[in-house]
Amino acid sequence: MLCCHILLTELIKLKMHLMDNMVQRISVVEVESITADMLPSSPYCIAIEADFEMCGNEARWALAELLVKTDVMWVAGVGNQSSLLDDDVDMVCVNRQTVVDNDYIRFPDVMTTWHDDEPLEDVLEFMAITEFDFKEVWGVSKWDIIAIKVG
Repeated sequence: MLCCHILLTELIKLKMHLMDNMVQRISVVEVESITADMLPSSPYCIAIEADFEMCGNEARWALAELLVKTDVMWVAGVGNQSSLLDDDVDMVCVNRQTVVDNDYIRFPDVMTTWHDDEPLEDVLEFMAITEFDFKEVWGVSKWDIIAIKVG
């Protein structure tokens, strides 16, 4: 995996927010495809930059399933047709809500946003300074933000 070319000043600005926020680490990588071993074992937030129209429905759905299965708390799609990833993650979340013995089993909600015309740097800054309280929903006080450029 290669480091993305994000301006050093942007990373410094983001890391300054870490002191005041619950974010403990921001990782940025560039890959050809996303696999489970790239994702944390604890709840996390992720920004994925890709051309979501070009990646195809099956690959996008498989990615959404993988993210939800690995306890993602927030998925931010960045790039062309990123709302398609947003929709797929939402549908995976709806599909995993189940009824067992007349009891509705509820999983924590995954927050999704899409950013068709915003640079990854701006999305990461937005994610780092957002005041959303994941502790109430997910029971965590610190989390990682991962940014992945696919392509």
